[in-house]
Amino acid sequence: MCYGIFFIIKGAFIRCFSYILVIIWRIYKVNDNLTNKINNKHLSL
Repeated sequence: MCYGIFFIIKGAFIRCFSYILVIIWRIYKVNDNLTNKINNKHLSL
């Protein structure tokens, strides 16, 4: 019984953690793309 609850919590935690990592990675990529665009604009000017 206790082990079952532990594994359910562990699975949910891993799923939540990976989801948060994906969100952080997407935000980081978007920011990276924005900085690249800004740098390109400065170079073109």
